Amino acid sequence: MKSVYSEKVAENKFVAVDSLSFTAPKTAEFAKVLAALSIDTKVLVILEEGNEFAALSARNLPNVKVATATTASVLDIVNSDKLLVTQAAISKIEEVLA
Repeated sequence: MKSVYSEKVAENKFVAVDSLSFTAPKTAEFAKVLAALSIDTKVLVILEEGNEFAALSARNLPNVKVATATTASVLDIVNSDKLLVTQAAISKIEEVLA
C-alpha cells in the first residue's frame, strides 16, 4: 500500500488540501473545487471519516470516486489518475500504514 501511494506522489498525481468543507451537499461546488485544482481526469478523493457533505457532493460527479483512509483500496488508487486527499485523511493514512 505504501508503494502505491509513493508512486502517485513521485508522479505528481497526489494533491493534498487542508480540508474540503461544505455547508451542504453541493455537487456544483465540488466541481468548482476540482476545476480550481486543475483536476479533470479520473480522481480518487480520500476524505476523513465523517465528512459527509464532501462525500455527498463528490459522489455524483463523473470520474470521481470517494473513499476514506481506511476504505481506499490498492485497486482504487491504481485505477485513479490523481488522488485528492485532505490533511486529516493524510494523518489517518500515516496512522494506518505505520
